[in-house]
Amino acid sequence: MSSLKEVCEGLTDAQKARITAYVTQLVQNRINPLEERIVQLRQERREQEEFQRTLMLDNRSLKEGLDRANATVSVLNARINAANLNEQPRDNVANVENQQEQQDQERMEEDPQ
Repeated sequence: MSSLKEVCEGLTDAQKARITAYVTQLVQNRINPLEERIVQLRQERREQEEFQRTLMLDNRSLKEGLDRANATVSVLNARINAANLNEQPRDNVANVENQQEQQDQERMEEDPQ
């Protein structure tokens, strides 16, 4: 490939100017779409970064909400366990009373006197 300087050797100034203008236009025609694409890619990258920041904030918010929900579930489970422990002795007493009544009833049925 020849350089522009070599191509222009021996030409008049007007011819050199025309060739230089033509080559400049060719180069510009190649550069403009590339510059536009660069601008577009930068914009897409900014949008992608913004989307990632939004996702990170959403994820953090969801995690905090999930942590609060898990804490609430833990508290409720503890309360349920405590209530079950409090009711267990009452249930045991009620079971013993029922067993005694049943045994008394069975004895009365066996020996009506």
